Amino acid sequence: MSSAVDMERILFWGFCLTFFLIPLGTSPFLIAGFLTLALWICSGRFIKERRLWLKQPWALPLLVFAALHWAGLLYTNDFQTGLKYASKTHYWLFAFAISSLPFYRYSPKALLDSFLAGLSLAAAIHIAIYAGVIPAQERYASGFINPITYILLLTFGILLLSFYFGKARGLRGRVLYGAGILLYLASISLFADAPGRTALLSLLISIPLIIYNLLGQRSFTKISAVTILTVAALFFTPVVKSSLNDAAAQIDSYYSGSPDTSMGLRLHMWNGAARIFMDNPIIGIGTGGYNLAMKEHANPALDPALEFKQPHNSFLYMAVSFGVVGVFSLCWLFVQFIRAGLRHMDHPAGFSILAFGLIVAIASLTDTQIIQVHTGMLFAMLTGLQTALKPADEKAEAE
Repeated sequence: MSSAVDMERILFWGFCLTFFLIPLGTSPFLIAGFLTLALWICSGRFIKERRLWLKQPWALPLLVFAALHWAGLLYTNDFQTGLKYASKTHYWLFAFAISSLPFYRYSPKALLDSFLAGLSLAAAIHIAIYAGVIPAQERYASGFINPITYILLLTFGILLLSFYFGKARGLRGRVLYGAGILLYLASISLFADAPGRTALLSLLISIPLIIYNLLGQRSFTKISAVTILTVAALFFTPVVKSSLNDAAAQIDSYYSGSPDTSMGLRLHMWNGAARIFMDNPIIGIGTGGYNLAMKEHANPALDPALEFKQPHNSFLYMAVSFGVVGVFSLCWLFVQFIRAGLRHMDHPAGFSILAFGLIVAIASLTDTQIIQVHTGMLFAMLTGLQTALKPADEKAEAE
């Protein structure tokens, strides 16, 4: 019994370390995550606890989502690229592993707090880089990961801290959580000339939920008034003004015949994806087939050697690859995920699931977040965290 408990402890703290490392780069958190996953598999828990994770409400939509990627290899026009994307479904093994943790013994909040600790360290390093205290990274001036992913994680962190702030009973806790929110906002504000429109859109749409938590009341009038004032104030910040002006200029440039901009390329990819889907609406063109299919929709204003591996939109990615079946699969996964969060939004794990589900759904409109390593794996791990909500369900049934 003691050895089993020891393995449970090792797995739990291994995943806490993984959550901590997510904002601090790619290799460190992948090493921690896969070592912990390997321990879970080699310990035999993968088999012994199969009944636990197979009966979860998210198991069926998850398995359908993953199976489509492998089935799509049978009819893709680019098997090599397709295999690359199909292999990304291994992210979902983390959902099964996390779901097998004994949350009756270990608090799911420890996983979330580990993430916030890592995010706070990343934000402090970003500010130190901006101040010249720490030399800038060659790849990312923001620290360890690309700016869009980083701002998405900061938005998730702000939502989590606003939840903690609303639940805090003492002044000390509110000061701590409020300081964390200001730290994350300060880090975001440093992106005066950065991209990140995808992430900023998620932040702007999340503001009513943040205000709801901070005010600690359900007054629609007060929440609406503060939300309007907050959004209006944000529109005058350099990062939002720069992003909006840049987006408008790039859209105008696209329709003027110059698509070689960040927004222009996205419009080109979305337009091409819509056409490909209309030609193959039932089962799509297979996993990874988008790049070669886009050759038929080449734009003479763009370099013919330019490749488009995926359409930078999760919903169009599924539509192009697997047709209406793929879109249904993704929507099923999102609905189940967000619904679980809504049912338990007063629980730390439930709120985290709701918050991240909304963030990924919004961000998926302008990038294929479901196959990005940081957001994809965090999505998978939070899917598994739904198991921590089971005691609350059992309590509600008993009442």
